[in-house]
Amino acid sequence: MAKKIGHDLEGLYWSCYYQPILHGHATFSSIKKRLLRKEGGTGDALFDESAQREMVAITLHQAHWLMLYTIAVQNEFFDLKLNEQLKECFEDVKVCWEDVQLLVR
Repeated sequence: MAKKIGHDLEGLYWSCYYQPILHGHATFSSIKKRLLRKEGGTGDALFDESAQREMVAITLHQAHWLMLYTIAVQNEFFDLKLNEQLKECFEDVKVCWEDVQLLVR
């Protein structure tokens, strides 16, 4: 669908859809990414809470950006004349999420 509208969204499929879905569902991959080996070589594992927080921040940043991008596409298609407001909103996204990278594959 991204190809059909002519916008370069293909690079966001993995990071904005597939990767968050893996974390939102109990899969082997999502559980493995949250486990840490316990020191001492006992074979026990612990959940790494920081890994989940990082993924949540990345996912929220991408959701914020995609929401604005969707409005920008609507603005272009329907000529809503929101260019200035959208420009300001995209600048706000940069400020809000300056320490969280937008993942693009």
